[in-house]
Amino acid sequence: MMIPITYICHWVIKFIENFIFAEIVFKFLRNGGLAVFFRTLLSGSVVSVIVLLIYCVFSGDLSSIGSLFTSNWWDHTARCVLIEDWWKYCGIYAAVYTSYYARFVSQWSYISNLYNQIKNADISLCMSCGQNCDCDQHVQLTNCKSCAVEKLNGWKAGFIEDAETLHLVTKPLFAGVIYTWLTHNDSVAKMYKEYHSEAYAKSDDADKRYQKLLSDLRKNLKMDV
Repeated sequence: MMIPITYICHWVIKFIENFIFAEIVFKFLRNGGLAVFFRTLLSGSVVSVIVLLIYCVFSGDLSSIGSLFTSNWWDHTARCVLIEDWWKYCGIYAAVYTSYYARFVSQWSYISNLYNQIKNADISLCMSCGQNCDCDQHVQLTNCKSCAVEKLNGWKAGFIEDAETLHLVTKPLFAGVIYTWLTHNDSVAKMYKEYHSEAYAKSDDADKRYQKLLSDLRKNLKMDV
């Protein structure tokens, strides 16, 4: 029975995403130095093996492949051949690490700057309203430029989506703020769910995703569930 081409394409895309780009690491770790390290090991190893296989095929010398997949791993000769070939690919690991780390720094800078802009807008809106609104410790504004407040809440919901996409939502620096926004501001929680339903498949349950996010935040903040 022939395998549908769409299934093959889907498998190839998932393999590239999970192993060559090491996205599978984010199922176990949040974005950060440790994730960068393990992504480098996984991506670097996969790319190195692919490069080694291509080199052996085009050069006609299959001894390196034989050493890599030898049944007798502890054979001295096999290990020496493998080491002699493998060091040539160390530059791949260095390049992968540099790429992943630079991307992490860029993502961290983006989300940090976005948070600072939101807080600046929070404070500016609160100050501009004077005594015409209530500003509590969670900066929930009432009876004050309702249109601007709703847009600000939408901005906060968008921030949470961005933090999730970049795997930074459970970072302690942001987790507490995000948890407060979601649990103390119904408008932010509602918009988060609505944005989710628009951005993802209709079959995806926004409420379950919302509850899972709260659970993950409580866990990382070491709160009693």
